[in-house]
Amino acid sequence: MISGESFQSDWQNSIITCDFRANRVTRFSLQEQDAGYITTQEPDLVRTSAATFRPIDVKQGPDGALYIADWSNPIINHGEVDFRDPRRDRWHGRIWRVRWKGAADQPKRDLTRLESSELLSLVKSQDRYLSHQSSRVLIERGEPARTAIRNWLEEQTDEYDKLKALWLCQATDSAAQSLLEELLVSKDHRIRAAATRVLGCWTDPQHQPNPWLNFDAPETHARFVQAVNDSHPRVRLEAIRALAKVGSLEAGTLALQVLEHPMDRFLDHALFLTVNEMADPLMQLLEQQQFEGTDQQLDFILTAIEPDKAKRFLAQRLANEPLAKDGSGPWIELIGKTGGPEELNLLMMQALSRGFDEEATERAVNALVMAQRLRKTRPSKPASLDNLFGMPSEPVRLAAIRLAEVWQGQGSMTSLIDFATRDSLSMKVRLAAIQALKSIGGSQAVGALTALANDEQNQDISRASTLALAALETDTAIKPFFAILSKAKSEAEALDLWRGILGVQGMGNKLAEQLQNQSLNDEQLMAGLRSTRDGGRQESRLGDVLRELMGDSAASLMTPEAMLALASRVSEGDPARGEGIYRRTELACATCHAIGGIGGKVGPDMTSLGASAPVDYLVESLFIPDAKVKEGYHSSVVVTEDNQIISGIEVESTEDELVLRNAQDRLIRLPKIDIVGKKPGPSLMPVGVVDRLSEQEQLDLLSFLSQLGKPGPFDASQGGVAREYGVLAGTHRREQQGIEQIISGEIDGWQPLKSLVNGDLPRQELVELTRQPINIALVHVYLKTRIEVARDTTVRLSVPTSVGMWVNGQPIEGDRDFSTELPTGQHVVVIRLDARDLPEQFRLESKDVTFLALED
Repeated sequence: MISGESFQSDWQNSIITCDFRANRVTRFSLQEQDAGYITTQEPDLVRTSAATFRPIDVKQGPDGALYIADWSNPIINHGEVDFRDPRRDRWHGRIWRVRWKGAADQPKRDLTRLESSELLSLVKSQDRYLSHQSSRVLIERGEPARTAIRNWLEEQTDEYDKLKALWLCQATDSAAQSLLEELLVSKDHRIRAAATRVLGCWTDPQHQPNPWLNFDAPETHARFVQAVNDSHPRVRLEAIRALAKVGSLEAGTLALQVLEHPMDRFLDHALFLTVNEMADPLMQLLEQQQFEGTDQQLDFILTAIEPDKAKRFLAQRLANEPLAKDGSGPWIELIGKTGGPEELNLLMMQALSRGFDEEATERAVNALVMAQRLRKTRPSKPASLDNLFGMPSEPVRLAAIRLAEVWQGQGSMTSLIDFATRDSLSMKVRLAAIQALKSIGGSQAVGALTALANDEQNQDISRASTLALAALETDTAIKPFFAILSKAKSEAEALDLWRGILGVQGMGNKLAEQLQNQSLNDEQLMAGLRSTRDGGRQESRLGDVLRELMGDSAASLMTPEAMLALASRVSEGDPARGEGIYRRTELACATCHAIGGIGGKVGPDMTSLGASAPVDYLVESLFIPDAKVKEGYHSSVVVTEDNQIISGIEVESTEDELVLRNAQDRLIRLPKIDIVGKKPGPSLMPVGVVDRLSEQEQLDLLSFLSQLGKPGPFDASQGGVAREYGVLAGTHRREQQGIEQIISGEIDGWQPLKSLVNGDLPRQELVELTRQPINIALVHVYLKTRIEVARDTTVRLSVPTSVGMWVNGQPIEGDRDFSTELPTGQHVVVIRLDARDLPEQFRLESKDVTFLALED
């Protein structure tokens, strides 16, 4: 962190850090937000195209300059490149010195030779190195320095200098209670926060040799009461964490007083940690019915702690107090997480008797679903779900369908079949009912799904029913599967079908037996071949038949010699054309990988790929994805009780659930209790993705990938430009109904569109996304994106052409340059372009905001 006269004023307190992948040293400015801080990326301190520049550490030196440790190696570690690669430079390294030309020369001093009084004068220096190192030398001197510190303290008048003295007293185990008391009431919230942290250390029962302060003493307790109710959130945050160190029940209940003030994400997390660290004494207090806090405090405790710790108290509470009609408090979800059969029965009966309002009913039914899915626990008494099925609320109906599914509700079969087959219902309800029929099974389910699978009127229903039927009666599903597959209009559509049906164990061999008799085109066959190589599938027989049918169109494996030859010719490629290939829907690159923070999370982020990976490794990763899988992206292959095979990268798993991110970048949540087998899998990137590209297209794609992260038009590491939009066709019919819902961003129909790496949206892609039938007039094209501002400020936004612009539904004055006052937080920007005069390239820029990805 920059501090001192060696750098200009606008760089003070900037954070300097290294990005060894992208051959750069970055700078971030720091700003307060609520109880914490946020950073804003500033122009890079150092940026080069030299592949050997690998900065790994940076420090401010004794002369005020920055010293950068450069690993100086064309090859990086982190698993991308073989440790035995001969290009590794194991012998060289560099230290770079970076100095502001406007800085005065700093004298070099041997601090260990200075008197303590001289060191204390340097402690006051704004130069971070001098201040910290002088303090370090004083601390190491021990007792001789304590007297000098006490004498020096008496001469100080500035509160920040007094805070430094307090830190020296803390580090040398010198009592300074009067100084602490003075700083705890400073007018500067930063000093109060720092003093509160010292208060926590000195009150800590574990502090050796003995605590300086006793929490139970009235004056110490009063200091904590004052801090936890301070006017600034950061002081309150320090108080919460300090009370956790004290660890007593009284300290825990005092920490909860922070809920009487506005909360933010920093305070929420701090209180969550504190409550968890004190969970046992707090729960004992609750069980003994001696808790005298507010309902809000009680809710926070029960929401923050592990559900099992709340079991006994939950039973006591439900025995004495009914659940509120509006479902207020944590009780509904807590019953779902930890309640036994009796508590679940109480919840179910109140939901069935319509003792909750609509929203609370949905939550109650979902809690019953959770109890069955994760704990195999259900109410003590059976009950019909007809009352829930009959409710007009679609969310309640969907939750009831899921409940019938997990309860294996044969008694609900008539209703589920009705939901699945009734054309007047929404697609969500029908698809949920089909999934329930699949899970419950039986002859009635098979009969209904067979009829739906062969219904040509609704392809979405037919597809879902066929995949569901495959899990119950594989032979019956084969005919409708091939019928649907033969109508797939793209390889991506066909790939989804193949992946869906091959999730059923043994299906590959049965499909291989019938494949010769089908009329499928090369795209549909290639999609099948790609799916046989997905995520650990062993479908060698199906793959052989597919290759035989495709003949010369089938992809052949790339030899090592051919890959090296291709790598040597990457300079012949066009990176701009390669970016277009990368964006092709059928390749699905952006589904799995992110560039500039936008894209999928299945594979590694590719923002700095070209600056960190040698070209031959790029070629290998495209043609042989399993050769080297980056740490953290190894897949798992899971088999469930119902014979489903699911592969993905493990993320967000808990004690009860295994969460996998599959090849479509979707999260699959599997109750661990349902898993019968699990093994490591290969890369989720299928083999053969680029095999069918022409050689020139392969060179173009490799040229693009090799430029990612290097200075120039393919550098997405810099902010200041929107990278993901929603696109909406502003037709005459839609605008006649009023544009209020459009400009608020709330209307349905927005289609996602990612910008090019440089932030541009190509005109042709906007045209394609908003193309209308000949009888519908397109008047405007609307774009939507999200921004965040760190503090209340004036925001400037610029575009390359005349547009209309709204932020949070409010119009902003301007033509190409716009300026508006925005409060701290996230905002929605909507832009309207004339459909008859779209620019060749469109981009939205601002240095005052952080552009965010669109929410799902």
